[in-house]
Amino acid sequence: MHGRVYPRVLVEAADGADALARVRVLESHGYDAVWCPGPHRSDGRDCPLVRGDGCPLADEVEVVATSLDLEQPGARAVLEAMTREHPELPVVVETTRAQSRKWVDLLTDTQQVHTPVTAESFLRSVARSSRPEDDT
Repeated sequence: MHGRVYPRVLVEAADGADALARVRVLESHGYDAVWCPGPHRSDGRDCPLVRGDGCPLADEVEVVATSLDLEQPGARAVLEAMTREHPELPVVVETTRAQSRKWVDLLTDTQQVHTPVTAESFLRSVARSSRPEDDT
């Protein structure tokens, strides 16, 4: 991790303000964080990971934290591609309890944090996912 104490986190959030809030929470607790809007890119292009072109951001992080809406097919495609192409990366998914039941197969290998998400529950989930051996 190049001297970093905390892992680098990829924050996937469609809304820039939500993403900034998550990035700030992470950075205020020692994490390095980068943002990706997921399938809803301002340049109108599809997510490169979903296109099969890889994800340069995912190549440089140790944890992915996504708040993309699982009711949206594009969000599910991003999550499916991430877990397929980067099975070594822990993924934290913000979801409702109903979505956890509805998308159980998609969420099998993820750490879920149920809405409403607080800064504390978000940080706890990221920390837990980055140290899976510490599931206490």
